[in-house]
Amino acid sequence: MHWDNLFKHPSSLTGSTLCQEELLLARTLTVRVLDFCPVFGGLRRQDWGQLVQWLGLADSIEVGYDEQPEDILRKIKLLWRRRYQARSGVVRTLLVDTCTAFAERLSLTAVERDLLVLAWMKLRHESLRDLYDSLPFGDLPQQVALLSRLTGHPDAEVALALQPGSRMVSYGLLEIPQRLFQNSEPLTAGAMLSQLAPALLETVEGASSDALLAKALVQVCPRQPQARWRLSDFPQVPQRQLLLNYLRRARTESRRGANVLIHGVPGVGKTELARTLAAALSQPLYGVPAQDVHEMPLPPADRLKGYHVAQKLIAGQPDGLVLFDEVEDVLAGGGLLPKAWTNQLLEQNPVPALWLSNAIDWLDPAFLRRFDLIVEVVGQSDTTHRQQLAEQLEPLPVTEGVRHHLVQQPWMTPALACQLRDMAPLLPVRKPLRSEAQVRRLLQDRLSALRLPPEGLDEVFSGSSSTEAAPLAMPPYRLAWLNTDPDLKQLLAGLKRRGRARLCLHGPPGAGKTALAEHLAQTLRRPLLLASASSLLNRYVGGTEERIASLFAKAREQKAVLLVDEIDSLLMDRAGASHSWEISHTNELLVQLERFDGIVFATTNRIDSLDRAVMRRFDLKVGFDYLRPAQLRDLIQQVLPTGEHGKVDDLATSELSQRRLTPGNVRTALDQIDLRGLPLRLDTLLAALELEEREQHRGSLSRPIGFTAELAHPT
Repeated sequence: MHWDNLFKHPSSLTGSTLCQEELLLARTLTVRVLDFCPVFGGLRRQDWGQLVQWLGLADSIEVGYDEQPEDILRKIKLLWRRRYQARSGVVRTLLVDTCTAFAERLSLTAVERDLLVLAWMKLRHESLRDLYDSLPFGDLPQQVALLSRLTGHPDAEVALALQPGSRMVSYGLLEIPQRLFQNSEPLTAGAMLSQLAPALLETVEGASSDALLAKALVQVCPRQPQARWRLSDFPQVPQRQLLLNYLRRARTESRRGANVLIHGVPGVGKTELARTLAAALSQPLYGVPAQDVHEMPLPPADRLKGYHVAQKLIAGQPDGLVLFDEVEDVLAGGGLLPKAWTNQLLEQNPVPALWLSNAIDWLDPAFLRRFDLIVEVVGQSDTTHRQQLAEQLEPLPVTEGVRHHLVQQPWMTPALACQLRDMAPLLPVRKPLRSEAQVRRLLQDRLSALRLPPEGLDEVFSGSSSTEAAPLAMPPYRLAWLNTDPDLKQLLAGLKRRGRARLCLHGPPGAGKTALAEHLAQTLRRPLLLASASSLLNRYVGGTEERIASLFAKAREQKAVLLVDEIDSLLMDRAGASHSWEISHTNELLVQLERFDGIVFATTNRIDSLDRAVMRRFDLKVGFDYLRPAQLRDLIQQVLPTGEHGKVDDLATSELSQRRLTPGNVRTALDQIDLRGLPLRLDTLLAALELEEREQHRGSLSRPIGFTAELAHPT
């Protein structure tokens, strides 16, 4: 931008907070805009008076009641030409220098740079904004003509810079209206420029353009907090050293397209891992925000624009990495963003980027191919991890036994431990049993919301008792309540010794199939990886096979006990299959079963529907049956208060032997009693069990159910 152009065709901040050069530039732009738009319907007489005063011409021009706008403008132009016509050369102000440096980082052309100056000046100077609001600017060609006059660039170049696909619009520096209507306002600042504007809201004495660019970067992508952990605190990420070496080389060699995708369920420490990697490399980490300055969610396109601008700004400084969290919000497909543009964004980034996601099933393979490293972060189960969790849970006002059991649970993540720790000041410190009741309710709600099985809560809080009304719960798990063939004692000993087995667990719902897998995983101190057949099925060709392979690979990497529930939905009889894909995913599961070198449980309630060739792949078939009379009596007695135990002893064995009940039925009966607000007594429990048995075996019972009658006439 040159003074020569501004004065060739003569046509809110105060001077105390601005350099005089920028103030002169703002005033000169005002005169040029007035000269270009001689229609003054929006300006009142008092507006002219204020305008003359702001221009510093009040000592020479008096705005009287009989003065016409044309006469006032003629005087303004005449005085302005006399005072400043001699000025020439490049306009040098801190704002212009910053925009020049900014344009270099973003590879903007000269015309784009000058348009950026004009748009930024409009944001900084109230008088310019008011003028734009008051004057009619005509249609797009007239607006282009005005901007051409102000910048000294040809109309064609200005028009090109304002096109919807231009860099100015793509970066979010300018916003182009969807309809270019008459009298629309030119140079409307985009979301990105509005976000950058605070970096130059006030002129800092002695500030440089580089310092202001650094300030602008923080506006676009705030710097992430310092890491709280060390890299050694992530033993569940065996690729952590490879990640470190990859990022170091990419930053040192300025490699383009360096992208890492880190995924895992919420709370396992993905963000902390990213921060720790940056700290280990002594690199500042800048995070792409998910909301604007008004705490409103940013659209996917605006987030990617922010990422794009941040990449350009960081590339101009020696250090820095970019963090993009919740990437599923922007790369979820569905035609929200142009795929070619997004792919280019992943291929051309000059600064290494860490992308975080809770799941990658939704991610388009075209995007996945652009990531050099794809790393899954899983929950930890080693001693160091449990010690870290114990330290985080130390402020929680619960008994030591509860805290000990909490850190053993597979669903206890660092994020969940931090949330519980933050809740500690709100819990009654002197009443740990009451605190435990509240913590249990919190965990039940959270696990339910996350669709995680609540198993383990009974064990955690088995020693808790409270005077408050707590939800009725099953007693701690016992193998003695499982009726299996073969017997579990020898089976578990063999599993511990071998460390490898493929077992099919079959029997009625609620008989304890899943509970056995959980018990074994806890005994072996291994994580339990649970998947239902419905979660593996995919409507796309080959999708189910990919999910099956991924599940077994994850179990192999974590050395987990694998439990596949409802396996009959996958291992169907191939003789009756009507589609090739049904046979295909059955074959894939068989291959994975044969290759898996750990312990895998497959559960089914319909063993008769399974392919006989499939059944031969299992080392052992374990049948679960309904509770035997002695087991049912013992479980009922453990559920009821001590005062009811004598009544349980009076129950006839002959009656108990006719019952077709499982531990799951007892759990459901307790829920019924709890929801109905009934007292927990033998009669209410037996009535609930009778109802549960009727519903479960509707149409299959050929005998009457008579718990109540048996109670009335005990033998």
